[in-house]
Amino acid sequence: MGWEFELVAGPFNPRLTEGPAWDGKTLLFTHIPASRILRYDPETGACTVYRENTNHTNGLAFDVEGRLYGCCSGDGPLYASSLMARQRPSWIDWTVSH
Repeated sequence: MGWEFELVAGPFNPRLTEGPAWDGKTLLFTHIPASRILRYDPETGACTVYRENTNHTNGLAFDVEGRLYGCCSGDGPLYASSLMARQRPSWIDWTVSH
């Protein structure tokens, strides 16, 4: 089986994106060196900044209540963000450290 890849956003330099999480309509992913979470909308093709100054967050995931979790590679904790109608996040509602 052959795979075909299509560039849908970017390029991001340095090329280090990670942590994709699908919210049902858009794809959130991180650009670790820029310390940003970006949102790609496949319907419009737009790629916009979702959140900045994320302390180099990488892996992303949603829980069943719609909170976005991100693993912070800058200082180690796991952050959670409540999504208000999935549009205006209140970043860092709580933190879990190891």
